[in-house]
Amino acid sequence: AFPTPVLADVSPPAQIAGTPVAPLPDWVPLPAARPETLSRPAPALWERIESFVGNRDFAEAERIIESVPALQERGVLRLRYARSLLVCAEVERAHTMLDICIVDDPLSVEAQLLKGSFAEEAGDLETAEQAYRRALFVDRFCPIAHFHLGLLQQEKGDLESATRSLQLVQRMASEHEPHVVVEYGEGVCFGRLLEMTERVLDF
Repeated sequence: AFPTPVLADVSPPAQIAGTPVAPLPDWVPLPAARPETLSRPAPALWERIESFVGNRDFAEAERIIESVPALQERGVLRLRYARSLLVCAEVERAHTMLDICIVDDPLSVEAQLLKGSFAEEAGDLETAEQAYRRALFVDRFCPIAHFHLGLLQQEKGDLESATRSLQLVQRMASEHEPHVVVEYGEGVCFGRLLEMTERVLDF
């Protein structure tokens, strides 16, 4: 059976000429892996990979990752490795790792969110929107995906769709305790997410 369709608007974004677009918040949570997911790989294994990254021996780091037999654990390590590559300004290699992650697990919400983030930074809004929608196709109640999609729709001038996406985030965030950490939110709690969402909606 196919997953339930996403709640976000899926119609082509409408361009509204001359309509002012609210500025993005001063800080936007980037997709992050779930703590329980990151805890699966053996700490000693990641420490070895991290040490090779620190020495810029990427070939050896990737050899270790490829030697992990479990597909899920290997995917988690690749995503974590991709983030480390970004810190090292190895953007092309990070993109390659992310592409492999998506081929291995096209239903990975985390990988799609990271792809959307990469595309946004590169100014490729169409690819970013596709990635966020794919994440929502897998998990239609992912507030971070709705949040980023809403900001993207707003930036493209589709204010009606942006409002729907952000209002959905507002509703989901309001249903959680403010101190609870948002999944894939890099430590951001629901209270902070609600505050940022309301700032954009009130503009």
